[in-house]
Amino acid sequence: FPNLSTECRNDPGAWLTAVAFECARREAGFVTGSVPPERIGLVLGNALAGQSGMIDFANDVREQSPRFVSPIRFPQTVGNFISGALARAYDIRGPNSTIANGTASGLDAIVEGCALLSAGKVDVIFAGGTERLTPTLAAGLAEPEVIFSDGACLFVLERREHAVERGA
Repeated sequence: FPNLSTECRNDPGAWLTAVAFECARREAGFVTGSVPPERIGLVLGNALAGQSGMIDFANDVREQSPRFVSPIRFPQTVGNFISGALARAYDIRGPNSTIANGTASGLDAIVEGCALLSAGKVDVIFAGGTERLTPTLAAGLAEPEVIFSDGACLFVLERREHAVERGA
């Protein structure tokens, strides 16, 4: 995906989620510009919402001193950074949120996406879950016979009549 925005390419969690976004968009046959940006939404579930960004930023401060850490990195410490980065990259101007509800976060994001669609707030919504684990976080979460890893999965949700109208 060579056309990913610089912001998405420079953050591992945003990069992972942007790739999932691109795959969902392609699978659904969604064409940018086929729906007004104000009628497109994004809801992401992220159990650890920003923890990886916070840890990376704190490590940079410890290693380089606060004077030398780029302020551009600070937004990556916010729990909704990934959904914001995708909204900017893909010109999504409708509802945009991050749900941090533990292991149910991705499913809760899909439920919220369906609610926004049913309420007529959006015509199309991208919903799903994403998680980025630093090695430190993965080690801290380790349990016997359980493997933790990064991942992202997004769905394109829309009303059937809308999908038919746009030829999906």
